[in-house]
Amino acid sequence: DILLLESVLQQTNKVVFVNPQKGSKKHLLDLCLKNASENANTKEAELLEVENALRAIQSAFGLRKLPKRMECYDISNIQGHDSVASGVAFENGKPHKKMYKKYKIKTVDQADDFASLYEVISRRVTRGLKEDNLPELLVIDGGKGQLSSAFAAIQDLKVDIDIISIAKARTEKGTVD
Repeated sequence: DILLLESVLQQTNKVVFVNPQKGSKKHLLDLCLKNASENANTKEAELLEVENALRAIQSAFGLRKLPKRMECYDISNIQGHDSVASGVAFENGKPHKKMYKKYKIKTVDQADDFASLYEVISRRVTRGLKEDNLPELLVIDGGKGQLSSAFAAIQDLKVDIDIISIAKARTEKGTVD
């Protein structure tokens, strides 16, 4: 109802709706409608593509929840000292740079990836519980040991987050392929 809409909007400013029927203004309006429609279709297709990719990840890893927010963690050190962890985040398939974090390892003196990862995941999940912003999926850089440490941290905090790890393939002799 254009009259009702005009009356509501005119309470603060003068508003007039026009609907050109011919000429350059009609052409401009048609062009705007076409652009808006194409933009909406593009955004819808992009959202559908992201949704399909997230569902593929969910299916491939047997996740309980659709991983709309994923966070990935890795531990590094310099010759066994100065351990730090890095965390990157993705929301709806796109990097969420405001959630990128670097953690100084506070409770582990030597190069111990397992204990360091336990500390970092515990800190992140504790903060996430306070701020109500936990991810649906944690991705850990490392093998079974790193995965076990991170899993122990989320179990100790009694949270329901899917967790996976990614490690390099190794040959029978233990070398990286």
